[in-house]
Amino acid sequence: MATDTGATPPRLIPSGKCFCGCGEDVGLGSFFARGHDKTAEGALLAARYEASVAHLLDHHGFGPDNSVTEAAIAAGRWAECRCGFRGGEQSMRNHQKNHCAYRADGGLTHEGALLRAVKEGPGDWDTARAVQALREAGKPASESRARDKLRKLHEDGHLVRTGPARYRTTD
Repeated sequence: MATDTGATPPRLIPSGKCFCGCGEDVGLGSFFARGHDKTAEGALLAARYEASVAHLLDHHGFGPDNSVTEAAIAAGRWAECRCGFRGGEQSMRNHQKNHCAYRADGGLTHEGALLRAVKEGPGDWDTARAVQALREAGKPASESRARDKLRKLHEDGHLVRTGPARYRTTD
C-alpha cells in the first residue's frame, strides 16, 4: 500500500481546453467540458487503478483502517452533518435542503419535526396524528404531505407499516 505524502499539489490554471484531453474548448475558468470530469475520472480509474475505486484508495493509503472521508474533513474540504452525512460544500447544501431531517440553520424540516414527534410519542401513527404533530411543531401540513413524511420515516426504518397509511414505531 502506497502512502499519501499530504503535500499540497501545484495550483492548476485552466487553459481553455478540456482537461480530459479531448481538445474541446471550455469556458473561462473551467477545466472540463460538461460531463467530461466524470469521464476523465472513470478513464483514470481504468487506466491506472484497474477500474477500481478500492485500488485508488489503497494506492493513496486509505481503506478500512484509514477513512478517506475523515481525511477530507480533517483537511477542511468536507464537513459532517449532525445526522452523520459527510460531503463537500455543495453536497452538504443539497443534503440539508432535500434529504436531512436537520436544516442548515439548525431548525428541523417537516421530516425532522415528525421524526421528533414519533420518538417522543410512540405507538400508532396515521395521517391525522401526523398532521396534528406537524402543526404543533409549527409546520404547515396537508394530509398529502403528512402521508409522504410517514412513508419516508417508514422507508428509513423509523416506523413499520401496519395498514394503509397506518404505522407503528419500531421501538
